[in-house]
Amino acid sequence: MGVAAAANGSGDPSSGDATARAHDEALWRNLFVLVEAGEVVPIVGRELLQVGTPPTHLYATLAQGVAKRLGVAFDPGEPVKDPLNTVACRYLEQSDDTRQIYIAVFQEAQALSNLGVPEPFRQLAEIDRFKLFVTTIFDASLETAINTVRFGGLPRTDVRSFAPKRVKDLPAPLESLTVPTVFHLLGRISPTEDFVVTEEDALEFVHSLQQALPATLFTELYQKDLLVIGCRFPAWLVRSILRLARPSRLRLSSGRTVFVVDTGAREDQTLIEFLRTFKTRTEVFERGSPIEFVNELHARWLARSKSAPATEVPASPLPAKGAIFVSYASEDRAVAEAIAQTLNQAKLDAWLDRDQIMAGDRFAERIVDGIRRSDLFIPVLSRHCLVPEERYFRKEWAAAFDKATGLPSSIQFIFPIVIDDLPYQQEELPLTLRQLSWYSLTGGLTPEFVTAVKERYRKNQRD
Repeated sequence: MGVAAAANGSGDPSSGDATARAHDEALWRNLFVLVEAGEVVPIVGRELLQVGTPPTHLYATLAQGVAKRLGVAFDPGEPVKDPLNTVACRYLEQSDDTRQIYIAVFQEAQALSNLGVPEPFRQLAEIDRFKLFVTTIFDASLETAINTVRFGGLPRTDVRSFAPKRVKDLPAPLESLTVPTVFHLLGRISPTEDFVVTEEDALEFVHSLQQALPATLFTELYQKDLLVIGCRFPAWLVRSILRLARPSRLRLSSGRTVFVVDTGAREDQTLIEFLRTFKTRTEVFERGSPIEFVNELHARWLARSKSAPATEVPASPLPAKGAIFVSYASEDRAVAEAIAQTLNQAKLDAWLDRDQIMAGDRFAERIVDGIRRSDLFIPVLSRHCLVPEERYFRKEWAAAFDKATGLPSSIQFIFPIVIDDLPYQQEELPLTLRQLSWYSLTGGLTPEFVTAVKERYRKNQRD
């Protein structure tokens, strides 16, 4: 599939095939260099929600069920650009109870998983250089694809979302993310109006984003090249998203590129001219559908991986028998690494999984093995341990508590360290952890700290 004409270059998709092919290949080469370097953040949308043979659009099926619930007419074969928006607008012509729209979508969406995972999402998940995915869809099909491909179906992907009254930013900068992360830019499915169904919803979300940007997310988007695939935005929304993703006026943008693969953008020549006129460093893939683009991206990625020299990177080895296991929230990684380095310099065998359990490893098996091989378990405690969502450090705590219950009472296996002003009796912490004495590191990594760890460690080994 030949694709691509540059929105800010001189390539003309109607010119000779040789010129078009040469331009296509140059664009692909640039894209792949950036992807391999981890410099690209994909922004994916509804045009990729195709499942089955013949292909069925998930949201067309969803719209049919929602129409039934709301009592409006809708034929999934109707040639409409946005089926859910069409159904919602028809309902609003006869009722002003807007909440019923979101409740109906939420109820119908529960069955979407039965239709399977969209193949384009599965293919994107296999490109392991993609660590952060931004999506404009509201359902869970993207994170399901990532969990299926990378973790054998285990719920390991971190999921974040934006809504006008609920801003959930990234937990850390991109380079510090320890698991793949999906950010729902236009909201995540719920029974409330916290996700985009209609074009008016999209307008409200963009307005709210201008008022309260998720700072860490957009800092990362400013610093990365973006690959926008199949979002099916109206032209005004394309312009808005591109502007939000850049720190200065579009005509002043430099350095980073936005690659756009979107039927709506391609069909809107006014938008193409806008991007060309203001030299926005935007490359629009003008030939081939978003699904065809992902097929080729995936095929080229696999071919490139097979032709590259074998440089398999192993997971961090398990700790040596009798080591010190350091457990931490991903936000505290830098502190945890400093603790491990200090202890290792003192000839203590401290270990932490800097990869936070690499893709493909069996999490429970690996963690339990690592903790069972250790003679001391150090949980690094901070306010980051109070985050409400599921996190891996809590599973490490549970495995450590389980080991501790089988040890003699003379062995104090768990040695908690607190690094900030986390309240000692915080109810969100396990009672077993609150009943232990904590060692405070708010004064820094002192010789006294090393001595305290060494004494506890040596005592456990003797006993």
